Amino acid sequence: MAYLPGGLPAKPPGRKASPPGEVSANGRIARIGGFVIHGFRRFARRSRRARLATRLAVAVLGAALLLPASPSPAAPEWEAVAGGWVSGPVEYVSTLPIDAGGGVGAVRAGKHLYVTTFRSFSIYDVSDPTAPQMLSTTPSPAHVFNEQPDTNGKILILTRDYPDTTLEVWDVTDKAAPTKLADVALPKPDHMWTCVLRCRYAYGGRGTIVDLRNPSVPEIVGDWTDGLVIERFHAIEEVAPGRVLTGTRPVFYLDGRKKPSKPRVLVTQPLAESPGSGPGLAAVNPPPAFVDWPVNATHRYALISTETPFSGPCSERSGSFATYDTRKWRKLHSFKEVDRFQISEPGGVYSEGRAPYDAWGCSSYAFDVAPDYARSGRVAVAWFENGMRLLGVDARGKLTEVGGFIPVGGSTSQPIWLDDSTLYLVDIYRGLDILTVGE
Repeated sequence: MAYLPGGLPAKPPGRKASPPGEVSANGRIARIGGFVIHGFRRFARRSRRARLATRLAVAVLGAALLLPASPSPAAPEWEAVAGGWVSGPVEYVSTLPIDAGGGVGAVRAGKHLYVTTFRSFSIYDVSDPTAPQMLSTTPSPAHVFNEQPDTNGKILILTRDYPDTTLEVWDVTDKAAPTKLADVALPKPDHMWTCVLRCRYAYGGRGTIVDLRNPSVPEIVGDWTDGLVIERFHAIEEVAPGRVLTGTRPVFYLDGRKKPSKPRVLVTQPLAESPGSGPGLAAVNPPPAFVDWPVNATHRYALISTETPFSGPCSERSGSFATYDTRKWRKLHSFKEVDRFQISEPGGVYSEGRAPYDAWGCSSYAFDVAPDYARSGRVAVAWFENGMRLLGVDARGKLTEVGGFIPVGGSTSQPIWLDDSTLYLVDIYRGLDILTVGE
């Protein structure tokens, strides 16, 4: 038999497996499971000191592997209250019916809230969030749909798609008596607008750029869609000063800080193919309803809701709410979808968190992140007759339903946080629902 230096027998020819372990006569060389260890005596002395700790660690790991996996958190239970049904940390406070019968949008600037309807807009003093005071209601010709108003507290911009396509500019310095400054006749129905650079400019959802530096004489100065191939249009949002996220297919991240009339495209984000669930916006590949990149476009995840209005009962084709990872946008000039929340079960039962009717369609729509979003990850999402869903976005971008509110005889169109614990819901039929939200 051949021997290794130190007296350890070498592996004989034709042998298929090494014995569990062999040690040479002088203890300096060992073969363990086919491995040769030189200086084994010294190695063994050092190893004894860690043997007990190693056995303990293995035992703990083995026990952990035998434990069942933690179940996914269940959706919170729903209970009936005076104004509808609530779940999780949500409590119903009251309803202001002033803007009932067409309430569709809202925007807050300082201590004032501006609420738009199909026929008017109202201004509230919200210094006391749970007891808002109406300062004025201004009637106007029919506005369809008058979504997503925007303001800097001095001027207010409103959209009108029917019977003509117009951007309205209002002076709201006197909250009790707003006055119209101008009507901007548009070359196309931009539908939704966002103020850019504190309302010195306005960007339309279909591309029109309006210079508002002299709000009494606004001027169309550009079109951000020039040179871009776009399949569908809807929303638009300034997510940081001069930087805009578009609710289009694909989504674009624009930078208008240097030249507002001709913004640069920083990101082009395709959206997943969707079969759609109905006519119009609910058809194949519906566009985003609303978009946001929280915390002035510094948070890791951008947020996008997809709208499928007038599409009937809930299904796997219904509009949803999604998170997108933005970490590599400077390198890839795109985002990456992370997670998606959807109400997909047809047939509504209030006690199970679903409305029994769906005239406006089962769809996500407008949303608003909580003021403490950077810490809490809370976002309120409107779901028409299915009310409002309070979702949590965790550090991985995963979504969890943590609470909600379903109005009886209502259809939620726009949530607006007043502070970390007070949430308003603009409702198409009911007006303004006021909720409080705990941790």
